[in-house]
Amino acid sequence: MPSLKAIVPDRMPVDAKRMRRELEAAINKTLDAVRSDFRRTVRTWKEQPVFVLVKARAVGAHLEGEVHTTNEIYRYVTRGTRPHPIVAKNAARLLFKSSGFLPKTHRRVIGSGRGREGSGWATADAVDHPGTEAREFEEEIAARKQRNLENAVTAAVLRAVKGR
Repeated sequence: MPSLKAIVPDRMPVDAKRMRRELEAAINKTLDAVRSDFRRTVRTWKEQPVFVLVKARAVGAHLEGEVHTTNEIYRYVTRGTRPHPIVAKNAARLLFKSSGFLPKTHRRVIGSGRGREGSGWATADAVDHPGTEAREFEEEIAARKQRNLENAVTAAVLRAVKGR
């Protein structure tokens, strides 16, 4: 007649605390590289957004961390804006540079250049702004760093399993 026998190893094959430390370190190293990329996108800006790194932590059964900013202008640049009217409110007319503008950033380019303010002044009571093209920095950085994260996590698991 068949029987069952419990097989219990002498020791745990993996030290869970070591595994967690290794994974947290791998995630944090990747997050630091992500924050560095975000900073590159604003390198030439006069007003520098602050990018906050929240280190890896346990959330339920998984680890997570993040890099974020609360800077509104950065959100407008990275996510773009819809076409919208601009109306003079605190002055009789709007005053703005009308030609030759060159943006400091470009769609999905992780960097920031000199740009150009433009030249020639124009005035108007109101204008229809065409909107701002989304630069999609978040998506581009995530796509670029995904492989780094996968490699870092694989190496962390191997270190934890081998006990080195």
